[in-house]
Amino acid sequence: MQGDTARAGGRIVVGVDGRAATLTAVRWAAQEALMRQASVHLVLVRDRPVRAPYSGVPKAALGDEDGADGRVPLVTAKLEAGWILPPGRLSSELADGSPAKVLIGRSAGAALLVLGRACREGLSAGEAPPPVGPVSRACLKGAACPVVVVATSDAACPSACIYPAPGAARAGPPPAAMLPAEPGDAMTGSQARARAEDLMTRTVEVAVRFAAVEDRLAATFGELAVARPEKSAHYQVISQAAGGVARRARQWAEAHAATG
Repeated sequence: MQGDTARAGGRIVVGVDGRAATLTAVRWAAQEALMRQASVHLVLVRDRPVRAPYSGVPKAALGDEDGADGRVPLVTAKLEAGWILPPGRLSSELADGSPAKVLIGRSAGAALLVLGRACREGLSAGEAPPPVGPVSRACLKGAACPVVVVATSDAACPSACIYPAPGAARAGPPPAAMLPAEPGDAMTGSQARARAEDLMTRTVEVAVRFAAVEDRLAATFGELAVARPEKSAHYQVISQAAGGVARRARQWAEAHAATG
């Protein structure tokens, strides 16, 4: 983690658990860090008790998740964030213990703690969104920094809800998500339109390439699901998540290319 970056915009901690909601939260955090000149720290917590060295339990008894397979969600999240942030502003960690306790601990000194939230597609505007899970509830109560809960659906669920740290109620409102600066007043209307069209063209091209990469990622984990039956369900979740990301990116690119 670079010191200059940490001082400029702080550190954004993201909880990773392998679900599609995680990838949405990772992308939001990476984009926010890019605008804040901050860094992103990804944390994958394996929910199992931390055993003391003198406990007498052999390491092999903990299962094969200590190997590469246990890091798959973390690697996937790093790939997502790596499309947005340079390597020097991205770090990751694999920890054992209670997810809520570990994330609350990592929130100390952080600018934001970002968590993903699954939100069912097709939720009507009048229908209440589902409540956050137990880990998010615990973090909302105990985190030492503002908590951002990012939803996977942009229907009735807000895309990102920012909650202040419990002990910071008198310090003012929580920091809003930062937005890129608008063009200066000196720019003429034709220049602004040309700039916007060029930016949209390049963004569509990036979205198409991104969708292709996600397709390859989905295919790779689909093959792993067949080759590794004992991990089939785990790999299928990642494959489906990557496929969904690719589908949405391609739909976005097609819609904006048609209107451009």
